[in-house]
Amino acid sequence: MDGKSPEKRAIRLGAVLGTAILLAACGGGSAGSPPPAAATNSPAANSSQGKAPYVIYAELALTGAVGVLGQEEKLALDALQAQVNRQGGVDGHPIEFKILDNESSPSVAVQLASPLVQRHIPLLLNGSVTSTAAAVDALVEKAGPLTYALTPGVSPHGAADYVFSTSLSVADLLKAAFNFFLSQGWTRVAVITPEDATGQDVWSNIQTVTKLPAYRQIQIVTHQTFADSAVSVATQVTEMAAAHPQVIISWATGSPQEVVFKDLKQSSLANLPVLTSNGNQTYALMQRWAQILPAKLYFGAGPWAIPGAVQGSVKTAVAQFYDAFKGMTVDGQPVKPDVGETLAWDPARLFIHLLRVDGLNASAAQYRDTLEQLHGWAGVNGVYNFSAEDHRGLSLQDTYIVQWDAQQQTWVPVSGPGGSAPASPSP
Repeated sequence: MDGKSPEKRAIRLGAVLGTAILLAACGGGSAGSPPPAAATNSPAANSSQGKAPYVIYAELALTGAVGVLGQEEKLALDALQAQVNRQGGVDGHPIEFKILDNESSPSVAVQLASPLVQRHIPLLLNGSVTSTAAAVDALVEKAGPLTYALTPGVSPHGAADYVFSTSLSVADLLKAAFNFFLSQGWTRVAVITPEDATGQDVWSNIQTVTKLPAYRQIQIVTHQTFADSAVSVATQVTEMAAAHPQVIISWATGSPQEVVFKDLKQSSLANLPVLTSNGNQTYALMQRWAQILPAKLYFGAGPWAIPGAVQGSVKTAVAQFYDAFKGMTVDGQPVKPDVGETLAWDPARLFIHLLRVDGLNASAAQYRDTLEQLHGWAGVNGVYNFSAEDHRGLSLQDTYIVQWDAQQQTWVPVSGPGGSAPASPSP
């Protein structure tokens, strides 16, 4: 061990490689040469040399408020690129993911995406948080490229839309959470969200889901908001305590969530169970926040988080996911994949699938039509069944509730599919 914390390694990595990655993403590099990579993966032999690489652009938040998340998405693309190219690429062409850093900023994301849209590229991976993804999605949704948002907070419209969204929907994550809450007898729920796009989206979904007959027992006793630049939410926490909740939903990602955890830890609510965004489900953040985490911290998660509890084709997909990271290191430390990698993994694999089905010269419209007809495709977040109206492809039954176990340093399942009655006693 080198003594560096995961977040320091990520920050160092972004500082050293950010310029090189940006230059490569703007057109540098020679045919058959992959872009600069943060990680190494052995064996790294590329068996698809000889033909020009097929480039897939990806906008990620390598720096800024959710830089840890973007760095993990990049690691997934590094791992998949190495895996695909070891297997011969696509039609003999190596795959090259060219990555641009949107700095966790919507305005920067738009600046970077606009030239790509004007060039009519057919495929784009767009991350890493709701605000940056939504800003770019507005440019592409009606005319392309086919864009996969690498955040579950984006709600694609479907039907002639070119935008697809990764992972489990916020609505399904909340339904699973409410099913789990009810199984525990928790009906009084306090909610705290940032005022940004992420917070607005989850609050809109909470209002919709709580109106469903299945959740009529769920009572939102208070909803508190805060600026995502806030350094304290002590006033909001005091208001929450006065409402006497049994459980808290605190739905922010990265630095804003850290502020909430700090103030909760110092309040009378310190021992209440907390559900947070699955965007925080990273080992780096769990280590960084170890001293301020709630005693009972829950997440909605896909099958990737419980590899020993899934079966069939999804189990195979999950095993292949973890195998891809074997031997991969960052600054000499083994990579331990988590939600950050999963947000990019399935979308990137789906793009590779499209290239193999439709060829390398298809249009964005052709790729979209093929994806809309894809059913029964197994990934690390469940079984995908797309349609013209459904550009996410996953369902409530792909969603589990997991709890962070500080002793085991991993997540453990506390529910069955859809947040149903716990598969085993809650730790």
